[in-house]
Amino acid sequence: MMEEDLNKLEETRQNLWDKALELRDKLKEYEEASRSKNKSVNLNEIVSKQKQIPTESLDEMKNITQLREMTQTVIGINYRNVNKKWLGDNIWQYKATVEMKELQFKLEVTIDQQKQGVNEILDITCHLKETEIGYLQEISPWVLAITKIKNLSFLMSVFSDYSHQCSFRKKILKKLKNKNIVTIENGQDERGGLIACVHSSKSADKVYAKLLWRTQLTPKTETIDHIFTIEEIDDGFLDVNQQLIKNFCKKPQKKDKLEELWNNLCIAIDEYSPSKE
Repeated sequence: MMEEDLNKLEETRQNLWDKALELRDKLKEYEEASRSKNKSVNLNEIVSKQKQIPTESLDEMKNITQLREMTQTVIGINYRNVNKKWLGDNIWQYKATVEMKELQFKLEVTIDQQKQGVNEILDITCHLKETEIGYLQEISPWVLAITKIKNLSFLMSVFSDYSHQCSFRKKILKKLKNKNIVTIENGQDERGGLIACVHSSKSADKVYAKLLWRTQLTPKTETIDHIFTIEEIDDGFLDVNQQLIKNFCKKPQKKDKLEELWNNLCIAIDEYSPSKE
C-alpha cells in the first residue's frame, strides 16, 4: 500500500513539474514577442502579473501573497520578505528571499519604470554567499551569465529546474547511503558538485571509485543536465565494469537514465565485493 501511495505522490509531483515547464515556455514566448516589438521586459507581468508597479497598500500585499502562492505551487519557488525601495526618478529596487527545496538566497532586482506597463530591468543580483561550496561552484557560471543579460524569468525557471534536479540527485544518493555503498563529499574545486565515494557495503575503507556528480546548464536545450567525472577508480573494478563506467561518462546524462545506471552500479558492487574482501 505504501508503494502505491509513493507512486501516486510521484505522479502528482511529475504533473506539477510538467506545468512548470509549460509556464516556462509561455514566459519565453512572451519575451520573444516583447523583443519583436522593441519593448523591454515587464517585470511585473513576468513575476507577479501586475499591470503596474504597486504602491504601499493592501493591493500590494495581495499581489505579493498571490506571487508566493503561484510560485510555490507551480514551479517550487517561494518568495519571502518581499519589499521594494524607491531609488529616485522612476527607479525601484525589489528585494526578496528566494526559497526552494534545495536552495535559498537573497535576490535584488532593480527596474526603471519607463512608462505604465513597460519596465526595463537594470540589474539582477543573487547573493549566494551562504550557499554550500559544492552547490555554489556548479551554479555560479550560469547565474552570472543569466543575470548579466538581465533575463529574470529565464533565471527563475533555471533555478526551478536546478532545485528539481538537486532533489533527484539527493534522493538517489540517500538511497545509496542507506545501502552502505556510498559516502558523500562536497566537491571543493571550481567545478563544484558532490563526490560519491563508492565502496564495499562491509567497509567504507574499501573504495572502488570516486565519481564527481555535478550539474550544468546546457545552453542548447536550456535545461539542467547531470555530468559525471571519474576522479579515482580501482583498477580491478574498472576491468570488470568498463562499459558501465563508460555509460556514466556519457555527456550529458538525463534524469530518466540515472536510476538505471546507479542500479547497475549497485549490482556491480555486490558482484565485485566478495572477491576483494
